[in-house]
Amino acid sequence: MPVRDTEHTAPHRVTATVCPNCDRHHPAPEVQGVSAYFTLNERITDDEIEGAAQVLSDWARYVAAHPPTYTTDDLDDEIKAWERGEM
Repeated sequence: MPVRDTEHTAPHRVTATVCPNCDRHHPAPEVQGVSAYFTLNERITDDEIEGAAQVLSDWARYVAAHPPTYTTDDLDDEIKAWERGEM
């Protein structure tokens, strides 16, 4: 998702994911909204475009205001969890 930093002129990207297992108890309603949407809808259809747009827009604003922090230790932990079949 493109993010513009108002102090600098170069835009940068932030990768943010929502995992139905990992984020099940996330306190932010924006995260819960995306998780719930894709639990109920496998994909975005023409009939659902407006509802999906609102949920995704809310989530994108949340992520822009609360960018995820991710370290190499986090990556190592996720790789190990994936190898154990936990992801």
